[in-house]
Amino acid sequence: IYRFFLPIRTKELLHLLCNREKIVTFLSELIPLLLFTLAHRYLGLIPLLNSLFAGILLRYFFIKNKSIFWNSIIHSLYNFSIYFITFYGELYK
Repeated sequence: IYRFFLPIRTKELLHLLCNREKIVTFLSELIPLLLFTLAHRYLGLIPLLNSLFAGILLRYFFIKNKSIFWNSIIHSLYNFSIYFITFYGELYK
């Protein structure tokens, strides 16, 4: 949703309101990024900043590769690393 659908639909809607391509492109990337970040606000400030960085990184990979495949791989590796750190961190407390 945040990497593919929202940027495209946001850009289409913004073109109805504004004909300046640079502004439309910037806002069509910024609005979904902010929505993605705010969707993680329940986790606290540090995870919020982490999701902002992750949103930028994952969108970059999507634009560069035109595929959601690498986003899935990166997200899975990230989730696994967090699980691993959390699990082993609890064992050694």
